Amino acid sequence: MIKFSRFDELKSKMENYVVSLTEKEDLFEPPAFCMIRDGFVGDIYRIYVNSMDESIKNFLYMHECGHIIFDHVDNADKKAISVKSRIKVRFDEYKEWFDNEEDFFDYFKNYIFNVVEDFEVNSKLFSKEEFDEACKTMAKLNPNWGRGMWPEDYGYPIGKTWREYLTFLLDDLPKFLTNVENSNSNNNGGLGNGSNNESGKGKSPKKLSKKTMKKIKSEVEKKSDKELEKLSQEIDSQNGKGIGDQKGETILDTNEDIYSFEELKNIFKKKVFTKKNVMTKRDQMYNVNRRKLGDSNLIIPRNVCRTEFRADEFYVILDVSSSVNQKLISSTISIFRELADEFGKNSRIIMWDMECQFDGKLKDLKDNDKFTIGGGTCIAKAIRYVSKNYIKNTNKKLFIISDFEDDLTDWKNQIKAANLKELYGINWSYNNDDYIKETFKDEVFKKIYGVNAYGD
Repeated sequence: MIKFSRFDELKSKMENYVVSLTEKEDLFEPPAFCMIRDGFVGDIYRIYVNSMDESIKNFLYMHECGHIIFDHVDNADKKAISVKSRIKVRFDEYKEWFDNEEDFFDYFKNYIFNVVEDFEVNSKLFSKEEFDEACKTMAKLNPNWGRGMWPEDYGYPIGKTWREYLTFLLDDLPKFLTNVENSNSNNNGGLGNGSNNESGKGKSPKKLSKKTMKKIKSEVEKKSDKELEKLSQEIDSQNGKGIGDQKGETILDTNEDIYSFEELKNIFKKKVFTKKNVMTKRDQMYNVNRRKLGDSNLIIPRNVCRTEFRADEFYVILDVSSSVNQKLISSTISIFRELADEFGKNSRIIMWDMECQFDGKLKDLKDNDKFTIGGGTCIAKAIRYVSKNYIKNTNKKLFIISDFEDDLTDWKNQIKAANLKELYGINWSYNNDDYIKETFKDEVFKKIYGVNAYGD
């Protein structure tokens, strides 16, 4: 029997959730393991696993629990919205790989989500040895299961978040598609195993075969909410209630809204910037049209209302690493240039990946200006650069627009060193990430907004 080193730790974590576990020996197709969430946060997560083998039952159970504890289930629709357009950009760029089938996009998008989430779960919960042994045992039980998703099979590091894996994948989509096609051609088992194709090795087909595209569609359809719900109803009707129930108090966070850039602009106008300060003064020395009280010589001072419009220059750091495209840059320029027109004409935007790629005034830029994008990310250096060169008054506003896929501890150290008081984050990826919340729990940011920066 395979001993999984993190099994007891995982069971302890799952005591914080309400889970129904159903074990069934003849559960093969649709998937031999699945998880369905009932209703809203606080309701039951229903897990169904094949129980032909004790080790595999535990392996499948851990895998599905991983999707819960790594927050893949709740707010899934918002997550999909936040990255859908990033995937669409790459899909359109490599349409020839999909035989120019526009209708294939929704299948491809859902398939990609399944892959990157499985990468995170498997590489964080299992060692390479545990995973390999479990996959071999599963293949003996049912060859159609094939090998699961392991990031190193595709040339990616282990232990990353699903968003990081999405970035790796989209950075070099042909490499990933080559692996998918080659693994489909070389294996009788499941799709996209990546077996023996480390780092994208193998012949590059430049196009997915009809067979591979059909398999992708089939996998996505089998994992659709409708099919999984149908499966669960069939099993429950046969077995009655699920066995092995685990119950505990649910301690999930409620996600904040994800805004469009236009909505964010209006929020900033109302809540972040101070456009004017209205003051009323009694001017004792005013000598024009002064009034006297009755027949006396007492002068009634006139109330003078003065409205001051105050420039409020701000700075924008825009992450232009490889996960960005020109549309995001154009959206940023358009919205923040409008804010600069109202609140500080000398406001600047600094575009940064590993180094400064652009530093200039927002008022001088146009929506269709093109900029170099790509490379890695080191936003901490950008924070140090801006604070050293521009923010002499720590109450100046700084906006950081990024997917927050970086060393956030370095960010926090630079923010604290600069003593920034008016710092706002805009996360175009997804803003309910536990790592982000934990890193910035001492409120170095005044607020972090989630934004669908690409539009839909």
